[in-house]
Amino acid sequence: MAENESDDGWVSLGQLGNLLANLAPDFDPRTYGFKKLSDLVRKIEALDVGHSDAGHIRVRLKTSSATRQSKAG
Repeated sequence: MAENESDDGWVSLGQLGNLLANLAPDFDPRTYGFKKLSDLVRKIEALDVGHSDAGHIRVRLKTSSATRQSKAG
């Protein structure tokens, strides 16, 4: 995912979907009980989900509080 992320760590949901399709062509969010990939990523606690300025869904890995503190200090 790192090669697809922006400088701030965000990846568009479309890019994530394409990456998943390339890595696991049989991947389907319905296998996990979700109609759409966007519904699935919202339930994954390890991901932050937000919106770009254009309103598109984007995701990034959450950082631990220790990582956040070390970056701040």
